[in-house]
Amino acid sequence: MTPFSPPPSSPRPRVAVVGAGICGLAAALRLAPHTDVTLFEALPDIGGVARALSFAGHRFAPGPQYLWGFEPDGAGWTALDALGVDIDLTLLADDFEQLSVGDGPFETMRGCRPHSLLRHRLPTSARKFVDVLDALGRAGAVISHGARFRRSGVDMMHAVARSSLAASDKAWLVRARNWSVVDLARHFDVDAAHLRRLTHAQSIFAEPLSSLSAVLYSAARHHLKQPLAFPVGGFGAVFDAFAARLQRLGVDVRTHNRVVDVTTAGSQVRLTSVQGEQRAHLDVDDVVWACSPTALAQLLRSSPWSSVADGLQRRHAAASTISSVCFSVDIAAGADRLRQKNLSWFVDDGDVDFDVVRRRQTPQDIGALNLTSPTLNAHSLGRRQVVCAYGPAGCAPDALVQQAMTLLRRHGVEAVVDEVMELSPTRWTRDFGAHEGVLYGRRMTAASMRRPVAPRLPPRWHLAHSGVGIPGVLGCLQLGIVTADEVMLAHAPQEPA
Repeated sequence: MTPFSPPPSSPRPRVAVVGAGICGLAAALRLAPHTDVTLFEALPDIGGVARALSFAGHRFAPGPQYLWGFEPDGAGWTALDALGVDIDLTLLADDFEQLSVGDGPFETMRGCRPHSLLRHRLPTSARKFVDVLDALGRAGAVISHGARFRRSGVDMMHAVARSSLAASDKAWLVRARNWSVVDLARHFDVDAAHLRRLTHAQSIFAEPLSSLSAVLYSAARHHLKQPLAFPVGGFGAVFDAFAARLQRLGVDVRTHNRVVDVTTAGSQVRLTSVQGEQRAHLDVDDVVWACSPTALAQLLRSSPWSSVADGLQRRHAAASTISSVCFSVDIAAGADRLRQKNLSWFVDDGDVDFDVVRRRQTPQDIGALNLTSPTLNAHSLGRRQVVCAYGPAGCAPDALVQQAMTLLRRHGVEAVVDEVMELSPTRWTRDFGAHEGVLYGRRMTAASMRRPVAPRLPPRWHLAHSGVGIPGVLGCLQLGIVTADEVMLAHAPQEPA
């Protein structure tokens, strides 16, 4: 990723970046040394769905809480170096535990396999199933480190071709790359209980595995093997570092500023934005759309690019929405058990496609629950913690809290709830910019590597959003960088023929 520096006689290009989530921040910082950047954000703060929230005396992020790819010499540090941002991270221990429970006992995860599976002999078909997922995951890791999300399907095939796998295995992966995880399990005759434990779908309760590409899933599963890290000071500290870097580079950051219209005239793009009652226009050479693809589709619905809007809407339609609640607890016993653990609960190990979510009859019927890093989100080692619980859309907040407390008690944690805050789908949309209440970091969708990431965009438009499920913080950083490099390449001096 060699930065482009225009010759001194050339005017600096003017670029607008719409959306100040992680993708938008990365794009703006990558562009700022070489272009004049204006960053638009409809919300009052930068950070998008990862931004920090103040509650119960804590400042924490109810979205992502930890990161992968930031082990020593990991791709995360390369991305931060490219942006000139320095943040302080703490690596979790190698035996970070992912605990999953159905009607049976907790499953302690090491890497991405439960200990019980390491202790017991797997059927031959199940071992082959794991090998295929891991082979696909290794191919996905090559894509991730190359930050080439736009051509991910092609790049995965190139990665497979360059790998040391046997020719027969390469041919098999080419055929099976678009199968769902359930298709793979059926092919290898792996039953539902093995599928649940082998895939370890810890928080994909909103999307059936039958519609989830094995390529995308195995890449995520592969990354679970890497050491995880969390930012010292939480994600609030991360965005403080980004804001300071934006200021040093002279980026024009316009928060509380919603883009409501876009037109083109010749080689210029005109954006119309609204802040309060004030409307303003800005003419730029390029625009980087780092907002939600479905939000962009809404903006373009009545424009001459309605076909682009239709394509975006089809490819990035919300798979599902979630209900969530944050509650502050005073831990009386078992606080040490929560450290460096993530808890998940499903109705049973046989509920592979999460049918229980579709069978829900009342808001009290949850069926699936995910608790995120109770001791990490507030970056506190004290007894008082903030716990985030996520369930299917429409769950009653009190039911989420009750089920979450039941899960904690199962794991030997006794706590008293002292304050509760509901984060409904409507609030996610209003306060975090998550379109239609979808929290992108808590879902995977069928819009994976099987589909083009975006339809053909008008000239000088660039889409810096994966829209394909869970790219993770590192994936968003890389996607912002590669999109900025596309912009700079378009302005690079042309070599004579």
